Amino acid sequence: MNGKGDKWRGGWSHEYADNFSKIFKRKGKQMQYELVQKNSNEVISKIDATNLDNAIQFFIAIKQLNKEQFDELYFVREEE
Repeated sequence: MNGKGDKWRGGWSHEYADNFSKIFKRKGKQMQYELVQKNSNEVISKIDATNLDNAIQFFIAIKQLNKEQFDELYFVREEE
């Protein structure tokens, strides 16, 4: 065959990964972050994010709390 699909048959390459990242505006390597309850040290949830600030903002929005309320109950850390 001689078509665009031929390249895909070769598998996922760095070229395709870079193009995918450009299309979906993914910058940098994502890491996994954990939402942890302060009083029990229990991991509540995990997400992939590009940095700690993005992870914190995500969890604040999900919990529908303001920053002060969130800080009293939870903290966010890189996955152990």
